[in-house]
Amino acid sequence: MIDSSSRIAQAYGYIVCLIAVVVALISLAGIVGGVFDYADPVHSDKYGRSGMSVTSFSAYKREYYARQPASARPGPDAVARPVVDSIPEEALRRMYQEERADHIENTRFRALRSLVGAVLLMIASLVLFSVHWKWLRRQSQRTA
Repeated sequence: MIDSSSRIAQAYGYIVCLIAVVVALISLAGIVGGVFDYADPVHSDKYGRSGMSVTSFSAYKREYYARQPASARPGPDAVARPVVDSIPEEALRRMYQEERADHIENTRFRALRSLVGAVLLMIASLVLFSVHWKWLRRQSQRTA
């Protein structure tokens, strides 16, 4: 016959094990996301970059000109006067390279920080699970 304190102890142990499994699964998702973001930081948008697209120079250039006032935009809707705030191609390429390098560095740092946190959480949940699972097995052997 199992007394009520033993049932409470078993319930506690199983609840801790269940929570540890859920935390481990959530951590696994964080690890996978962190690995993908670290491996391909250019295509990561997880960390909410505020700049323009850095996937290619043409995309960056397109966004740069789209952000310019209508009078400075080249194309059919442009005003027929000369563009005064036009930027040379070399300067625009240099801006793109700098923003791309900055984005890669920031994304890799944040992905690594996220990855380390998820791995530590996974380790903690696995330790909690194994300790409580062994404790539950000892409890069940005593009551049998």
